[in-house]
Amino acid sequence: MKETDYYPSFISLDIEHSDDVPTVQLAVEYARCLREAGRGEVVAYSLPGMDGENIQGTERQLKERLQDLWPAQPHFFALVMSDQMELIASRGTGGRNVWAIDARYRSEDQRPDVAWMEAMTSIAMQAVRIQGFHFAMLRREPTWADFVPEPPLARANHVVTTTEAQAAERYDDPGAFFSMWDRVEKIGDARVCIRGLDCLNVHDWLAKTFESTMELARIAKPKLTYYNAPHFHKPFTAWWEYGDLISEEKAGYPALTLSGYDPHTKTLEFAGYITNTPLERGGRDPRHVLIREIHEVRWITGTKKDRAGNPVDCVRIVFPEEWMARRERRPLLDAGARVFFMDRKTGNDIEIND
Repeated sequence: MKETDYYPSFISLDIEHSDDVPTVQLAVEYARCLREAGRGEVVAYSLPGMDGENIQGTERQLKERLQDLWPAQPHFFALVMSDQMELIASRGTGGRNVWAIDARYRSEDQRPDVAWMEAMTSIAMQAVRIQGFHFAMLRREPTWADFVPEPPLARANHVVTTTEAQAAERYDDPGAFFSMWDRVEKIGDARVCIRGLDCLNVHDWLAKTFESTMELARIAKPKLTYYNAPHFHKPFTAWWEYGDLISEEKAGYPALTLSGYDPHTKTLEFAGYITNTPLERGGRDPRHVLIREIHEVRWITGTKKDRAGNPVDCVRIVFPEEWMARRERRPLLDAGARVFFMDRKTGNDIEIND
């Protein structure tokens, strides 16, 4: 495979509204959104009782059919536009009393393109003003890149709507969260965060977002970042493998060094070290704990053993400086480790719990 051949399994526009929005209104609103996003006119549709089959018809005919149904009956409709794009709306699925709107681009059918991404972004921004709006996100399945953490709100999203209050609930520094996006559009109280609409293959996406995603994982509040079980693929060594990130195109050198194992307390200890030295002057010193190291700590705390098979009840990570421990603590704490720094005056280790 060439680098450009690695794509996510799908990219999906997901929008949610409260379930009391009239079906006719929702169908008309989204037909308008699709039309204004350049997807053409309604040429086919599907309703309850059609077993998911689409029939040819116009927006006017769809509206008439919906008006003939009892108010509580229509729990589903699908719109097919003249460019063959399909948008599906359903409510009451998955045990949730909401309207769920879905438009998906499957890579097995054809590859996503920037025009489609921009159209979905336009629809997400218009959806904010539709009655009963909850949220919208343009998300990518983390295919090939499941080793990357998914911090709150951002996840693996190209677009997500949020509010300043929601960001403050999830991040120690909400301003830093908003700064990680290409642009943030304000629509009333909503903030529409947008990034990487032209970064569709996995290499481009990681080049664009990996460092900012790791920073978000470091400043997120406890236990809000999601970590998949990693499956590493060789084409992505630049974000995973240990080594010289300049000459070898690797992720960098480890920040954690095994210090020892205490069989009496079943404690495994690592020494942590990072630097603030700019990369161009830095040599081998690590600037952050690497994602591979974080997953290694997760594996140890999850299996309760080290790679040698010794039972482990506690993983301690000790940094020589407080600023190092504080900057790197969140992913390590989320991974189940205990994080300390050395007090230079007393020589004691001081734990960071927050």
